[in-house]
Amino acid sequence: MKSILRIRLATLVIALAFSFLAAACGGGGSTAVAPPPPVGPFTDLNLKGQYAFVTNGELVTANGETGFARMGSFTADGAGNITGGIEDANTLGFGTTSASITTGTYVVNPDGTLTAGPAVLQPEEYSSRLVAADPELTAALPGGAGLVVLDGTVTPELEAEGWAKDRIRELQELRKNTGLDVSDRIRVVISVPAERADWARTHADLIAGEILATSFEFGEPAQAAEIGDGVRVTISKI
Repeated sequence: MKSILRIRLATLVIALAFSFLAAACGGGGSTAVAPPPPVGPFTDLNLKGQYAFVTNGELVTANGETGFARMGSFTADGAGNITGGIEDANTLGFGTTSASITTGTYVVNPDGTLTAGPAVLQPEEYSSRLVAADPELTAALPGGAGLVVLDGTVTPELEAEGWAKDRIRELQELRKNTGLDVSDRIRVVISVPAERADWARTHADLIAGEILATSFEFGEPAQAAEIGDGVRVTISKI
């Protein structure tokens, strides 16, 4: 006897994961950004990227009802096509099965309803939320318009600038400890490890300007003070 199938869809939760990038550091322990709900009109472009999904309900056969749940992930191309994914299905009494999702279609209607295959889901039957891949580098736009993601990639240029600013801070502290007034102009002789020489020379003007050095020379300083990262320096009032 053929089974009579009736599936009652209980919940569909779609979570969008953005990849971006991110300023210099990130870390754990923070909560996900929770922007306001998005507003319409909606199009297929609202469903683009990698998503996770969960459905649950009842499977009714000639032998009675049994619960089922399905979960997995899929990739939507923003043009109404599912291009890949994976799904795990668990049916009470029948066990768990896994399958690859190779193709599929969808339509995001202007009113926010989602047509997936033969079913049309009403807004109250599914939910959608933006989830930041890196919450520490992400902020929500007003009105749920989207997320702004800071590119946290540290380039060699940014690393060199950060190194120079660390040395500026240390040299300012050395000025203070030497008893110089904030307006005093100084002469600097500085020795930098070979692996940082290019960084130091690139940002020599920046360092000199910030510490009020009217003379800034690279060389081997006498009676030097050692600051961070193996840098040795002498300073004197002009």
